[in-house]
Amino acid sequence: METFIARQPIFDMNQKVYGYELLFRSGLDNVFRHTDPDQATSKVIADSFFLLGIQSLGKDKPEAVVTQSILRAKFCESLAPFSGLFRRSEDIFLMGMFSMIDAILDRPLSEILLEIPIAEDVKKALLGEGNRLGEVYQYVLSCERGEWNKLSEQGLRLGIDEGKVARLYRDAVQWSSGFLVEASTIS
Repeated sequence: METFIARQPIFDMNQKVYGYELLFRSGLDNVFRHTDPDQATSKVIADSFFLLGIQSLGKDKPEAVVTQSILRAKFCESLAPFSGLFRRSEDIFLMGMFSMIDAILDRPLSEILLEIPIAEDVKKALLGEGNRLGEVYQYVLSCERGEWNKLSEQGLRLGIDEGKVARLYRDAVQWSSGFLVEASTIS
């Protein structure tokens, strides 16, 4: 994936630089192709989280915490089309990514989520409030815990084909491993 980042100055009333806005593009076109503001925000957060380094946030934590966060993000995202949430893949990716942010930052999840501009249903899912995104999240947790009896029921409710789950999880493991190797060469 090619990503282009630009820095645009923000000026105060005296025409002095007050700060910068980061612009992300995923191709050569100078266009951001999202019309939904929540999806656009999710895309920018996910891209910057990766490009600016989740590892730097978790550098004093066991590597497994960061690894699990990235794996969860990718596995959640891979389930989106099967659970009827294909248009929310970036939100679902962020849900997985932020699912361990409390362990990375040593702060309560509820406090952290107040400061992050992500969709409300993502926040609610992470806090355990029932919604469709939360059902995907609970499915992922059941997979991780090996709660096989729960998976069948959850999979039926979500519309996830159990025969594809092992491959999706394996693909998520490979992707997250590749990402961590690539990220370690950058930092």
